[in-house]
Amino acid sequence: MLIALAGGAGVGKSLVAKYIREFGYNVVDSDEINRKLLSQSDYIDLLKLTFPEIVVNNEISKNALRQIIFNDVAKRKTLNNLAHPLILNEILKYSLQHEILFVQIPLLISCGFKSVFDIIWVVTAPKKERLKRLISRDGITRELAEQILKAQKVDDDAVYIANLVIDNSRSPEELKAVVHAALTNIPNISI
Repeated sequence: MLIALAGGAGVGKSLVAKYIREFGYNVVDSDEINRKLLSQSDYIDLLKLTFPEIVVNNEISKNALRQIIFNDVAKRKTLNNLAHPLILNEILKYSLQHEILFVQIPLLISCGFKSVFDIIWVVTAPKKERLKRLISRDGITRELAEQILKAQKVDDDAVYIANLVIDNSRSPEELKAVVHAALTNIPNISI
């Protein structure tokens, strides 16, 4: 069973994923899969052909990559068309190893991955809190944080297709209790 743990940047998916792991479930992070891709020479070579400006000394410049992702819609789509099939392939490989696998995924709708999942959980948080978390966590400007949220706007609509919406404006203790209760309601599982 594949369960999406979706929600945009700064909603707190990582904290929810931490609690899921603490309760004995497996979680894979699509952003981590992407980071691994960005360190593989074959993938770097592929990106170098399409976006030569982001490869410096055979390494991906994260700043140049951010500029593409959050400032150029056409280039972002091209990049996503390269990355998303590879990320999905890795997710499916992991799923073969686990009866139940949660997948932390910020871009569920725009990736086109919705149909892959049996259950969809979406984590939400108020925009003000998300901005604060992004600025603090990533050390970025408010302007860039707002660009990130704007670029992910379509994925905020994942709440409309979710089997469960987790509001992460609670205390950590309350959030952990909500996660535990949700885990006990997953059908047909044994860990």
